[in-house]
Amino acid sequence: MSSFSAYMHELWNRVWGGSGSDYGYGVAVDSTNTIVMAGTTESLEVGLRDAFTLKYPSSGFQSWYILWKGLSETTHDITIASLSVSKTIVGQGYFANINVNVTNHGEVTETFNVTAYADTIAIEAQTVTSLDPSENLTLTFNWNTTGFVTDNYTISAYATPVAGETFTDDNNYIDGTVLVTIPGDINGDRTVDISDAGQIIAHWHSPPFPDGPLGYDPIADINNDGKTNILDVSIINVNWHKSL
Repeated sequence: MSSFSAYMHELWNRVWGGSGSDYGYGVAVDSTNTIVMAGTTESLEVGLRDAFTLKYPSSGFQSWYILWKGLSETTHDITIASLSVSKTIVGQGYFANINVNVTNHGEVTETFNVTAYADTIAIEAQTVTSLDPSENLTLTFNWNTTGFVTDNYTISAYATPVAGETFTDDNNYIDGTVLVTIPGDINGDRTVDISDAGQIIAHWHSPPFPDGPLGYDPIADINNDGKTNILDVSIINVNWHKSL
């Protein structure tokens, strides 16, 4: 900023701002040759664009400036990238695993909470600590269906928005439905019968013995121990011919 006499002699010259992008958008001069300028600056705080007004009297010595701080231009964006459930059918009182992948699409390291839900019922909440930009992490939630009535449940996960996050549509992810039913109802027809026993045989998985013809299926692994064997058969036996 410069001030000139009526004969175009420079009276003084002042530089205001710094190494950032600083712009003056308007200047006003009153009858006493006091100059007021308004503009924006990025020199006073890293990552911020602020509005300013400053005043220079005719002497050229700054009287004051006022700064209106803007919002951070740093991107904050937490995303739930995927969600999967180990079973679409689970016996009441037994477990299913919910895997949630979260990604930091922002520019700074973030700490935040993720909660898994069955309908609107919170299953479990976990805290993700110091997830770096562009990094992703898979969380495993163990859903104990004890206390859940037999019914279909919509499974979802929600990441609590972090400070400065403006786009939050991708903080929620819905996977689909899971049926909580009678333990041993492997085919989801809400009855435990010979067809469910046949599923155990077809998906038999009890190393070191050979697998059944259709291989391992987590739904047939009723007790969620990583095997389909005599223990699962015993659960079917306990609930034989029970129906909803």
